[in-house]
Amino acid sequence: MWAAHMLALVISVGNRTVRLGPNDTSSILMKNGFYERRETSAAPRSAFITGDKLRGSSVASNARFFGRPICEGNVFIDGIKVATPRRTGRFLKEGVDALVNTEDIVGIETYTTADMPSSTTHTMDGALALDAGGAGGAGNLTTNAFGTLAGNGCVTMIWLNR
Repeated sequence: MWAAHMLALVISVGNRTVRLGPNDTSSILMKNGFYERRETSAAPRSAFITGDKLRGSSVASNARFFGRPICEGNVFIDGIKVATPRRTGRFLKEGVDALVNTEDIVGIETYTTADMPSSTTHTMDGALALDAGGAGGAGNLTTNAFGTLAGNGCVTMIWLNR
């Protein structure tokens, strides 16, 4: 990692200062509000997995060994809702594993309907579904469509190193 990509070891969340861990150095996760949601949402720490935990694994679905399983029926990759291919059991890389390379993952957040942060309760399909830098502010989903969560009871956001 280049020195220019290193982040401060503390962030401000509301009116408090939070110390980041030694592996919390992704500017992508910082920009998209991952660390802030990890500190402020009702979701347990197991809902947040950093990419370093998946190193050496060939499939993203192994996230379940480090935290919550991926909600394959409701996946956002870099803020865009994606259709997850159905698993047939015939191939190693099916479902979400067919969409992402674990080496490219910097973070995964998986929420149940009960612990969704208020800033991420609105979903939509298409480009900029999760509008990280737009009018909604860092990491806010932009359009109200609560039915996306209700049908699945969960949502997974995967952030890639791009």
